[in-house]
Amino acid sequence: FLNPQRRATREWVASPQKMHAAILYGFAEQSAENRPLWRLDRGSHRLELYTVSANQPDHTHLVESGGWSTSPAGVLDYRAFLDTIEVGRQYRFRLRANTVKSTKAKVGPGERGRVVNVGSREAQEAWLLERCGALGFSIPQDAGDVTSESGEMFARRNLALTARETLRFGKLSADKRLQVTLATAQFDGVLKVEDVALLERALTAGIGRGKAYGCGLLTLAPMI
Repeated sequence: FLNPQRRATREWVASPQKMHAAILYGFAEQSAENRPLWRLDRGSHRLELYTVSANQPDHTHLVESGGWSTSPAGVLDYRAFLDTIEVGRQYRFRLRANTVKSTKAKVGPGERGRVVNVGSREAQEAWLLERCGALGFSIPQDAGDVTSESGEMFARRNLALTARETLRFGKLSADKRLQVTLATAQFDGVLKVEDVALLERALTAGIGRGKAYGCGLLTLAPMI
């Protein structure tokens, strides 16, 4: 848990680049192949930071600089949970994603297509629904389903877009100060496991782009 009144926490919230750097500081071994996933959930009086990584972190510095003295960082063995996942089981989930897509339009000769934000709330929901199969899960339909003008089905109660935000922050790259703009969407809902291996990969490797900036971490909670 992080204290939103602490100076360090306010700096981390304002810049996902700084938050990412603070998280990496807690790992003795760092590599491009083993970058932790993270997500910052905002409550009314505190912030909850979740991380998933192959190596065990030490987040003592995060608590000392921006946390609560009465709430030390907790570390759990993720494998113990992953081993309980079975085809057909349903879980409540949360995902904050960078909802973008690649286009074929090229900026100049020899350049690749552009990456653009998908736009509307409906398009952001469709972004996730289109990827479910490749991620190893489905979103069950229910009596609350509605059909959009484009003919796509949305399970409103099993898939809710609970927050949308466009983040803008500075990033230092090759001695140049760059301005980063990141469109995010937070999804909450219910999913059904269809492929354990694919879902485990989504849980440990993340979903979509912007992983260094707090996007891509899917979390599950058992249905009560």
